[in-house]
Amino acid sequence: MDREETFRLLRERIVRYGQSHMSGFAEDLAQDTIVLLMDKYKEKTELVDLVPLGIAVMKNKIGDLHRSSGFRAAKGGVDAQTASVASKDPRPDQVFEKNERTALLAAAVGRLSEDCRELLKFRVQGMSTEQIHKHRPDWKLANVNLRIHRCKEVLRGFMETSRENSTHAG
Repeated sequence: MDREETFRLLRERIVRYGQSHMSGFAEDLAQDTIVLLMDKYKEKTELVDLVPLGIAVMKNKIGDLHRSSGFRAAKGGVDAQTASVASKDPRPDQVFEKNERTALLAAAVGRLSEDCRELLKFRVQGMSTEQIHKHRPDWKLANVNLRIHRCKEVLRGFMETSRENSTHAG
């Protein structure tokens, strides 16, 4: 049997071994294994000598692949290089700031006129200008967006006033 035929048979056996252990990468790993065997073990010419060597090399390549962070990331795992050990929960200062902003917003909304509160509620619910006009036909369609703009300005003013008062009080 010539060298080419020996390596063809060896490749078939290594691919079958690889497919039995991990099907997706068997062809690539088998090719790497064959190249390594052809370069490093030129003196080995018999299939009987090359098969155990090829299987051993293939085992090592499969183990290396399993340990690699890229393989774990491709399988839905976590990449050790980019994984964050930080908690996904917000920090206490972030929770405090969010609660403070929520309280300021609630106080400012409470100071708005009933019409502004209703109008902003409609907008937050995702209603279009036309839908708001259907709920409040007494408002002209052309003026709904203007009313929204003015209510937002008033709300911003109340928020600024509330923020300034809370800053000076603390």
